[in-house]
Amino acid sequence: MTLYGVPGRHHDALPDNAFDALRAWQAKEDAWLVQARQIDPAAIEAPALRGTYAIVREALEASIGVRVCRGELWTVSQFVNGWQVQDGYTVTIQPVGTDEARKEALARWSRLPKYVDTEIANLREGLKAGYSAPKGNVRIVIDQMNTLIATADGRVAVRLAVGARQDAGVCQAVRPAGPRADRAGVHALPRLSAA
Repeated sequence: MTLYGVPGRHHDALPDNAFDALRAWQAKEDAWLVQARQIDPAAIEAPALRGTYAIVREALEASIGVRVCRGELWTVSQFVNGWQVQDGYTVTIQPVGTDEARKEALARWSRLPKYVDTEIANLREGLKAGYSAPKGNVRIVIDQMNTLIATADGRVAVRLAVGARQDAGVCQAVRPAGPRADRAGVHALPRLSAA
């Protein structure tokens, strides 16, 4: 699965934001860092590969180091690290040029309600543990959600994608299936605002 429109990959899912998935990812990072530490950077002859090694190792160490902040418990952001902003971008690069790509797009965005519900559960766990985003950030995100809800006609993701690229093929792919999947995502948004 990719969120970046990489050719030859599947574009039919959203990231798994459940705590179990996070722990599984963290175990992978831990294992990769163990492997990276076994490499002697001085033994890497090619300058480009030394640079790649340094970037990868720093990224792993930084990701592991920031875990203490427990971002999964209080990530409410109006910026690019907010899921609503990331998904707003992802929908503009979602491949839709083939029947298969359109099926993948519908599959991805039908998963939005579950993603939102998991995000709500994560934030509630954060509040129980004493973590929360700054009130100002939360208010801005609630305003973003209310704007999405107020402008939603049941086809938010499709309108964003079509508006950005004027791709009539998406409209044709969605109309026979009906707006059910998009409406499910839109109806999940008030639950987030209320949480």
